[in-house]
Amino acid sequence: MRKPTVTILTVSLVFNLVLSILLLNAHLEYSRTIELLSLKIRTLKEENENLRTIIFNLSQNYQRLVEENARLKEMVNTLLRQLPAYSTPEHGIELRDYDWIPIFGVYAVTRDMFSYELKGIMMKAYLKLSLGRNRIFIATTPKIGIELQASAEKALKAALKVCGSREIYDVYIVIKAEREVQVVDGPSAGAAIAVMITALLKGDSIRKDVGLTGTIDENGNIGPVGGILEKAIVAAENGIRVFLVPKGQSKIIKYVPVKKKVGILEWIYYKPMWVDLEEELRKRGFFMKVVEVSTLSEAYLYFIQE
Repeated sequence: MRKPTVTILTVSLVFNLVLSILLLNAHLEYSRTIELLSLKIRTLKEENENLRTIIFNLSQNYQRLVEENARLKEMVNTLLRQLPAYSTPEHGIELRDYDWIPIFGVYAVTRDMFSYELKGIMMKAYLKLSLGRNRIFIATTPKIGIELQASAEKALKAALKVCGSREIYDVYIVIKAEREVQVVDGPSAGAAIAVMITALLKGDSIRKDVGLTGTIDENGNIGPVGGILEKAIVAAENGIRVFLVPKGQSKIIKYVPVKKKVGILEWIYYKPMWVDLEEELRKRGFFMKVVEVSTLSEAYLYFIQE
């Protein structure tokens, strides 16, 4: 009788052991599930908090945009009231008491569904100053997509600093182009606008065959811009004799096509190469002088010297 009893006890022990292992595994799996769910809950709480922050920021930004829109409407209405009457057969606009300076931009032209190219455009920036409250009023004709507000505000501060003036002015700017266009780099006109404001403050006449591209800061430093080659080409096409560029940008990167052949396979890739801008223009039949400038004062001298 003892042998069956021992066998039963052994089977019972093995069964209990297996059951314990299964229960332990189930407990561990349950613990892991609980841990994952807790982690998920914490993550969702964090995401919920982030969403609340985003919604709050969007609400704040929306309110600022509403206020900015109201301010811009007031500026446009003021500009429309103060702009002189005008009309000419060439462009349908004539601005009295304004002087102008050429400015340059680039815009994108679609080649096909997958590519585009940049083209240069020369425009005229007409400016007038009047004592006021440091406001900038900007209009375009025809419709031109160009962001000038921030760079024009810096241009005014830079010009006032160069001239040592403590007067407070309003600046009226009208940008004229030959056609409607969406310019992609408005800040690059900042340095030219600063030159024109400086000339108005000093009562100087500026040369119209000198062009300038570059950003401007409040201290009169001229900064780098894009689309130098495209702007230089359109400047040369429009009779500009001296083209001023930011320091370090008289040399540009040009992508040169290179053929590669391995066995029967042949393909073309574009290799970047540094080239001299003035030399590149000469190869294209343009004999325009390119000069690097780093400050408003330095650039201004080229506009007033004969």
